[in-house]
Order: sequence, then structure tokens, then C-alpha cells
Amino acid sequence: MHYVCTVCHGSFGSPKTVTPGSPTVETLLYCLLFIPGLLYSGYRLANRRKACPRCGAPEFVGTDTPRGLTILARLGSRLGSEPRI
Repeated sequence: MHYVCTVCHGSFGSPKTVTPGSPTVETLLYCLLFIPGLLYSGYRLANRRKACPRCGAPEFVGTDTPRGLTILARLGSRLGSEPRI
């Protein structure tokens, strides 16, 4: 299934996965204190989300939904043709 961003209206396709926090902090916590490192890793993994590769917004809808079709039609009229998915 393909998705379209509802914020920037210019990105369609597959969203990217965004992991919050810092891998550097995670590594330091593992080296210095193992238990806080485990907790921080759990936080990072639990809060992963899909985001727009262009603007980073988490608001995506499928291109086969009414809202997604409206956004694609609007994008196509701006470009002069239908966008390819």
C-alpha cells in the first residue's frame, strides 16, 4: 500500500521509520551503566514511528482512501498531470 503525507502534500510512497533519542547516548549508557542503557533502548524502540521522508510529519493516509485520493488529485492538478505512485 502507498501513502501520502497530509502535511506537506508532496510526499507519496512509503514512510520512513524514525527512532527518537540518540544512538550515542544509548551507547554511552550501555558502556557506563547497563540497566539505564536497557531502559533507554526500550524507550527508543517503544516510541518508533512512521514519518514522512520529506517533512518528518507522522500524518499519513493511504492513497486508496478518499482523503488520499483528494490530495493526489490536488497534487496532480498543480503539476499538470496525475502523480505516479
